[in-house]
Amino acid sequence: LEAGGGLVLGSEPLAQFENEYYRGIKIRPAVKFYLRRAEKKDVYLSLVIKNHIIRHAEYRSVTRQGNQYSEWLLLERRLNLWSGLICVGFQNYLGSNQRFLLETYFGVGRRRLSVSEADFPADATDFENRDFNWLWQQNNPGVTFRPDIALSFCIGWAGRKPVVSQPLP
Repeated sequence: LEAGGGLVLGSEPLAQFENEYYRGIKIRPAVKFYLRRAEKKDVYLSLVIKNHIIRHAEYRSVTRQGNQYSEWLLLERRLNLWSGLICVGFQNYLGSNQRFLLETYFGVGRRRLSVSEADFPADATDFENRDFNWLWQQNNPGVTFRPDIALSFCIGWAGRKPVVSQPLP
């Protein structure tokens, strides 16, 4: 079993305008099934579930009251992503006592993305063209299901020397 998590913070310095942000939490539990355990390299399959809860505020142009005038507003969107992946990974143990860890994995799966406009005015129409959707992006409010791809590279320190077992026949 493995559990991972993270925070998305500090996006304000990268924003184009003041008060824009992109922040939230990420949770990633996984179950690993080791196919090969060796002194210096492990190979595994894993089932991974991802959940990202993101709040994103940006300035957007909207038209108001039946296109009578346009306005530039700071609008917040809420994104909630759930994903299930099947991954194959490799753990390499390096150093004199094999405790320095390099891990890579690749996974494919399915993703559910829910986008909601938190404070979009009732009489407003989005002036910007937001219909472009790529493989994992969604700009318009609603729920979409898309393929999901994960590619990861991790560097770490093993708490103890890995257990070496005989390969399966």
